[in-house]
Amino acid sequence: MTAKPRYYITTPLYYVNDVPHLGHAFEVVGIDVQARFRRLLGHPVHLLTGTDEHGQKNAAVAAARGIHPRQHVDEIAAEFRRVWDLLLISYDDFIRTTEPRHHRASHQLWRAAQAAGDIYLGSYEGWYDVKEEAFITETEMKAQGLEPDGKRIRRVSEESYFFRLEKYRLRVREHIEANPGFVLPEMRRNEVLNSFLANPLPDLSISRTSLEWGIPVPGDERHVMYVWFDALTNYATGVGYGDPEQAERFAEWWPADCHVIGKDILKFHAVIWPAMLMSAGVEPPRQVFGHGFINVLRRDAEGGAASEKMSKSAGNSVNPLDYVKQVGVEPLRYFLMREMNYGGDGVFNEEALAERHTADLANSLGNLVSRTTGMAERYLGGAVRRTTDAERGAIEREIAAAWDATAEEYLRAMPAFEYHTALARLWEFYAVLNGAINRVEPWALAKKPEEAERLRVFLCAVLEGIAHSSVLLDPFMPGTARRIRAALGMPEDTPAWDDARRWGGLFETLQVKKAEPLFPRLEQEPKTP
Repeated sequence: MTAKPRYYITTPLYYVNDVPHLGHAFEVVGIDVQARFRRLLGHPVHLLTGTDEHGQKNAAVAAARGIHPRQHVDEIAAEFRRVWDLLLISYDDFIRTTEPRHHRASHQLWRAAQAAGDIYLGSYEGWYDVKEEAFITETEMKAQGLEPDGKRIRRVSEESYFFRLEKYRLRVREHIEANPGFVLPEMRRNEVLNSFLANPLPDLSISRTSLEWGIPVPGDERHVMYVWFDALTNYATGVGYGDPEQAERFAEWWPADCHVIGKDILKFHAVIWPAMLMSAGVEPPRQVFGHGFINVLRRDAEGGAASEKMSKSAGNSVNPLDYVKQVGVEPLRYFLMREMNYGGDGVFNEEALAERHTADLANSLGNLVSRTTGMAERYLGGAVRRTTDAERGAIEREIAAAWDATAEEYLRAMPAFEYHTALARLWEFYAVLNGAINRVEPWALAKKPEEAERLRVFLCAVLEGIAHSSVLLDPFMPGTARRIRAALGMPEDTPAWDDARRWGGLFETLQVKKAEPLFPRLEQEPKTP
């Protein structure tokens, strides 16, 4: 059997000026779902996440707290790891930009770009966006509705090293045009081509002398690396770049298959990062996927409502742990991926969270598993076997056909990050199973001895559908999928995809027990403020 190609996926590095909010959870759960899906297909997967710990904002927050930046970043990085573990993020590596391995990699990339003649010393005077840690033109300020205020937008003048970004603009553009899947979704690709790369780019300031908290520039320690030149390198660091002893590992895992990032940092990842790699003689990543934002509802005094992006600076961030306490980890994971289009923007609504928990999870799925396993235990003594082509009637063939259509759409939607579509299709399959039960009425068949075989075949077909569909749940709700398989008497580990895809390929016989409720009713449903 030919080995499946490896799949290297990354989260952005999370800035540690504050603890994670629900927008971070939305982002990282979506990345974890993709990693778990690829593992489901049999691919070796490496999921890298971590924290961006240098820069002006982190130093400023630490100073405001009266502590050293190192103490601050240690505390917040630990909190990110704790929340990621709670959210069941199956990361293979958690990188911190304060680690020695990352310093080595950043130095190597810098030296390679410098050797190519693409880094030079100069001076810069212009407007600086403190929030984004980036220089900004007057045109960009106007487009974003910003004005110089001495706080967020400041006039800055200092000596700086520069990267020759314009030198690579057309080369990056040609790369994107030759590789239609390099930037996704399509609207992000259009933005990169028609906005970011349409006109000459100013050379990029990549160092600071006004800051000590950062990676020293090799050969000139008066300067520290500007946060983006530092942070972006983490994706290469994570698979061994900069370490001669890991050269083979880097060759095996690089280029990254997908950088998943928020649309607000698209330019850095789809323009600047490829240019840096081209300069250093390193192949660019295969894909950059820019997801949308979670917006939150704000109501005015007259009862009107408007949505706005969730962010720390706007003061509207929501702690994901609040909702974990209310509905549980896996229902929250399901809701974030089901309610919102991962590639676009969505509105977080507590009422919708409660409704999804009750209608989709407790009723459609939970009740289906509970009543079907209960009937199998009661009417068949729990003894279930795979149905055959010869014994299936019209309704059993309908279930098998629905499964084929579901699996096909799932396989199309998942690689495209269309999680809401994949889950909608899966829940349509649950509706087929629930509808079949209501039409056949197994409880009525059980009263007729002459219908015993008909009852057995039907219940076995429904249980086959539950078994197969549990595999599609794995990337979203791995614990729930295991609990379903345990109730069916199956091994709890995720079955091989080829077996799950083929109707009837998961088992010959099972000993089923009535499942405990998968999703207990909410004692107090969340209310929208």
